[in-house]
Amino acid sequence: MNFWKICHITSEELVNNAQTGDILLFTGTQMSASLLRGLTGSKYDHVAMLVKYPNTGQLVLFESLTG
Repeated sequence: MNFWKICHITSEELVNNAQTGDILLFTGTQMSASLLRGLTGSKYDHVAMLVKYPNTGQLVLFESLTG
């Protein structure tokens, strides 16, 4: 399945199909997120990378956050 062509997937689809190294792009609803998108001309304002532990299937997100 080509998720990069789909705006949204369910939690179940994410857990079943996620792989280590997958990148998640977010569009926040906060004013600062909207301002950032306006300044950068991007549709997204937040990014995270997934790590899936092979033994347990547990998903962990590493996020890029501002201070």
